[in-house]
Amino acid sequence: ESDAAYFSQIPASFLKVLKLIHYEKMNYREIADQVELPAGTVKSRIHRAREMIKKLRAEDEARNETWQEPTYA
Repeated sequence: ESDAAYFSQIPASFLKVLKLIHYEKMNYREIADQVELPAGTVKSRIHRAREMIKKLRAEDEARNETWQEPTYA
């Protein structure tokens, strides 16, 4: 599943900076100027948004694993 499938589960303030860096190809300074936040806050939000997506992806994969009946010898 694409990471975009998880976007609805990420807070808007985190999603906005993530989209700006990945889709608009803006750098941290440009994003900071656009959203009127310090560059450090932008970096932090991007990092946290990526971590949220990793966690959601892992949870989704764990749910989708097929359970198999154990075999007894």
